[in-house]
Formats: sequence, structure tokens, C-alpha cells
Amino acid sequence: MSTTTKVLTVCVLTILLVPLAVAASQWAADRANAAAWTVAGPPCPRVSAARFQQLAITPHPFAFEGLSGDMAHGGVNCTEIRFDGDRATRPFPICQFAAAFAVHLDRPGADVYLEPGVATPITISLPEGQVRCVIGANPKAG
Repeated sequence: MSTTTKVLTVCVLTILLVPLAVAASQWAADRANAAAWTVAGPPCPRVSAARFQQLAITPHPFAFEGLSGDMAHGGVNCTEIRFDGDRATRPFPICQFAAAFAVHLDRPGADVYLEPGVATPITISLPEGQVRCVIGANPKAG
């Protein structure tokens, strides 16, 4: 093999392998980010609209990438993740609430009302457009 052929081979391999390494690195970073934001816990208690109205809360609106509504208390921190467990998915929003007490989500077709309780952190996400809420949050995620 001539020197020119060897140099061309190295150049072609570099051109092919560098983007693959970058993609693998981004995939690993996306997976780690999703793992930091994903929380396992019991489902948040859902309540009726009438029960939510009885709580007489002062609503504090929030909105992020299709996840919107009102919460009663605390702060919210949101991002977008690309993994649902170990499965790569289309990007979807995920929000962690420090101590929401009660949350109303604006959803097409039917709003969702949650009453996790006083000083209870929760995590709400929309994988494939479906509301998922669990008790618990990872304060280090945001």
C-alpha cells in the first residue's frame, strides 16, 4: 500500500468515525440527563375539578413546551428529555415541582387536576403526550 493510499485511508476513516464519536457522546449525555430528571415514585393523586376548586388556591401559572397549567405553591423547574427509561424517544417535557400542593394541567380534551399534598415534591412529564405524574423530585436535576 502506498503512502498516499495510507493517508487517504486514515482521512476517510477520520471523516467517518469522528461524527460517530460525537453522536455517541451526545447520546450518552442525553441519557444521563434523562436519568437525572426521571423519578420513580407512586402516582400523584388525581382529583376532580370540583375538588380542585374547593382547595381555594391562588393559581400560579406555568408553561413549558406543551406542559402548562396552574400550581398552588412552590417553584417549578423544567427541561426536555429524549429517553423514557432506557428507551430513546421523541423529546418531551418534564417538570419538577418543589412543593406544589395542587396542580391543574391544561390538556386537550380533559384537564388534569392533581393534589399531591402539602410540601410534596412531584415530577410531571408528557412522554408521547400522556400525562405522567409521580411523587418525588430530584433537586439536583435542574
